[in-house]
Amino acid sequence: MRKFKTLEDWIREALADSDKEKPCSAMACIYHKMGGGTKEVHSIKIAGKTWNGKDLAALFQGKAEMFAQDLGGIQSFEMQAFYGESEPQASHPFKIIDGEVSIGGANRVVRETPDGAGIVAQSMRHTEKAMELMCTMVQQTSVMAAQREARWYAREEELQTEVTESYKIIREMLMEKVGADHEMRMKEMEFARKAATQKELLGMVPPLLNQISGKEVFPQATSDTALLDAIAEKVKPEFLEQLGMTGVIPPALMGPLSMRLTEALKRKEAERVALAKVPPSHPDPSQDAQGGTNGLS
Repeated sequence: MRKFKTLEDWIREALADSDKEKPCSAMACIYHKMGGGTKEVHSIKIAGKTWNGKDLAALFQGKAEMFAQDLGGIQSFEMQAFYGESEPQASHPFKIIDGEVSIGGANRVVRETPDGAGIVAQSMRHTEKAMELMCTMVQQTSVMAAQREARWYAREEELQTEVTESYKIIREMLMEKVGADHEMRMKEMEFARKAATQKELLGMVPPLLNQISGKEVFPQATSDTALLDAIAEKVKPEFLEQLGMTGVIPPALMGPLSMRLTEALKRKEAERVALAKVPPSHPDPSQDAQGGTNGLS
């Protein structure tokens, strides 16, 4: 037959336990909540005081029964013994059924007799155990779901932060590139403008030197070509036609002058077309590879 150990027997053995390196220093009664978790009911310090097993058993039993008197059903408790350390080194579980300590299964035998009352008591105990198990499973599932959801939210925030930072870096790089390309384009345009101005001024030098010196320093053909190029840069053919109609330019000179200006304009247009075919070293940042806008404005 199975031998049940009473609460008094366990406390007496815990006080006299010689297997531990230090004597028993404290005891505590712990309540195990349905669904998980614990709560300390009562604790005392043994070191420096004289206690016997009977008094301690009565003390802890009274505390546990008082704690469970309004809970009803079967409640689980645990005695813990400490031996100079923060963690217990001995423990003893016991139950309280309907506010009374179950000793050697006596409560179960008395209350679960083979009649209607015993069947009802057994059904109630079975229901309590089933509900306790279900509550434990629901609590564990809820905790796991909450932890998993918290990890998802943390990962989502981390990814969102990474995407935002990456977008900022790419945007700054694109803006810097657009600014650099625009600055280079402006420098190229400024250089081209200065070059055209210098070419125009140099083209005016031969006829001016010939006129100032009173002799042909430069060949007349070179001087005339430079002069006509300068005129073609500034005067449109329509303006020459208007001068011819007003009689400012004699009709005898209008034809050759128009032909020379037309040749100069064709030569300028050919130079412009040839330059347009040369790919620029720094493309316009507002145009992408397909010729459309790159979306930055």
